[in-house]
Amino acid sequence: MNPHRLGRLAKGLIQTAVASVWRIYVMLRFRAVRKRPLTPRNMMIITWAFPPMATVGVHVVSSFAGEASRAGWKVTVVCGPIPKRPSSAGFELLASIPAAVKICRVSSLLMNEYGSRLYPLAGTVPQIDGGYLTALALLDRAMSCIGDEAPSVVIATGPRFSNFLAAHWIADKFKSTLAIHYRDEWTVRTPDFVKAGKQDCLYEIACLERADLVFFSSDSKLASYRQAYPKLNPEKLAVMMNGWDPYFHRRPLTATGDEATGHRRFTLVYLGRWHRPLSTFLRTFDKLLSNRPEWTNLLQLVFVGEQNMENVQALNKLQDTHPGSVNVLPHVGLAQAIAMMRVSSVLLLINEHDYDGVIPQKTYDYLATDRPILVYGETGGAARIVREADAGIVVKAGDALALLAAVERLMVAPPASWLTESRSAWVQRTNRTTLLREAFSRIEHAVEIRSH
Repeated sequence: MNPHRLGRLAKGLIQTAVASVWRIYVMLRFRAVRKRPLTPRNMMIITWAFPPMATVGVHVVSSFAGEASRAGWKVTVVCGPIPKRPSSAGFELLASIPAAVKICRVSSLLMNEYGSRLYPLAGTVPQIDGGYLTALALLDRAMSCIGDEAPSVVIATGPRFSNFLAAHWIADKFKSTLAIHYRDEWTVRTPDFVKAGKQDCLYEIACLERADLVFFSSDSKLASYRQAYPKLNPEKLAVMMNGWDPYFHRRPLTATGDEATGHRRFTLVYLGRWHRPLSTFLRTFDKLLSNRPEWTNLLQLVFVGEQNMENVQALNKLQDTHPGSVNVLPHVGLAQAIAMMRVSSVLLLINEHDYDGVIPQKTYDYLATDRPILVYGETGGAARIVREADAGIVVKAGDALALLAAVERLMVAPPASWLTESRSAWVQRTNRTTLLREAFSRIEHAVEIRSH
């Protein structure tokens, strides 16, 4: 056998042995933990990603923990280790969480911010999105920090869906209420960043059947699950939109420097990382500038946040073709991003998603500003929201003439014309504090039902 392959096999066998021993240890320890009385308004949140991680889903779960604490809940968060290189944006999120929230982090000995440091041989450990070993790590850490009183409710948010499995184990152990929150789908309309196999289906069914409450981030996501699992009790299903966080919208920050305002150009600003190819949109924008060459020195695309290499190359190509038409800025914290939104000419929302259940978080933050929104693509849920709110213009993906007409209209329309009553209603309705208080009311009701 090739020495290199032999070395990899030996390493795999060693890691498999370590993982197997650790798995047995955690489960034996878990079974030996004595049952404790449930404490009212005692909440445990299971989430691998938590500040100072600064990924998209972290914003919602950090708000959840903070609002629950402010509402009088005793909150314990069990999460992954601190990233090796945490960002200022992550620390900004961490600073928004009340000191009363107890944060229990998984040890970095066997885990890192991405998951397990162990890579056992295929087939030796069950497969689940996020990693079975990360679910074990969360379980192990939860057992260490529960104390003398068990949580009356255990909440998990996914992706990662290994969070759901860990929460399921804990809720079963203490007969706690289990609430699971789908920010995205698991095995139904699985997005490309979720890894779901045959075993995931079994785990998902078990979690759905055990859960007392199941929250979805959009009506379409809930409808998809009702169709896929018609036997689910509809009374335990609810929508909890991501919404916008008033804490960050009220921070007194300002966008400074010409970079934030495109050197006084008319700017179309996209905040965040687009996970799919930008090529279709950029080709359409290229056609727009080719039809209106006089706009090259007037109009500018601004992308704020790190983009993948393919999209960086596509943006550079557009910049080479139309010098000055593109400006790519580094990632910033949410408060600074909101400040930049407020000085933008137009907020760009790329909406080329698989179906209308996908609503980017930035949709709600965009709505909560006074800027018009340009939605490129009709297949995601943001198109419907922006139309209902009368907060901007939606154009079909690939339609350069429609994009040109939209930009022309946005250039001449008074900014106040986009501050409609329907937009104000949407902003009020999607205030995250309001949404979470409604969720807490549902949770308290579910706890009461289970206690009887």
